Amino acid sequence: MIKNIKNKTIFILNIKDLGFSTKINFSFSSTKLEPIAVYENYLLDNPNILYNNIGKSAIYRWVRIKSNKSYVGSSKDLSRRLRNYYNINFLKRIVLTGHSPIYRALLDEGYERFKLEILEYCDEKVIIEREQHYINLLKPEYNKV
Repeated sequence: MIKNIKNKTIFILNIKDLGFSTKINFSFSSTKLEPIAVYENYLLDNPNILYNNIGKSAIYRWVRIKSNKSYVGSSKDLSRRLRNYYNINFLKRIVLTGHSPIYRALLDEGYERFKLEILEYCDEKVIIEREQHYINLLKPEYNKV
């Protein structure tokens, strides 16, 4: 179902999974970004985050709560990518071998200072294009090299 409400297009999907129905609202607005999901406590929400994103292609964003600095990323399997964020040894290894400002920030500042937003679920064929759209729109500081 598609609804137009005051310059917003709202997509409402009913998903039947494991015998129950879940409603997810996709909202796109030219004036305000409204994430599909926001996880305020990444460590406590771990099981929900991983379960809710199994096999889904998505654009996500890490946001430093106090400064609002952010990082935009994408993944063809979001649950798998987010599992890497829980692996401290993985983060440390990447920081040592390359330049990853978001991994370094998560390690140095702690997960509790960040929230995770799911910006959009999309087909994996357009995932890079959609990620670039959000990078252009939000100009995330942790994406800069």
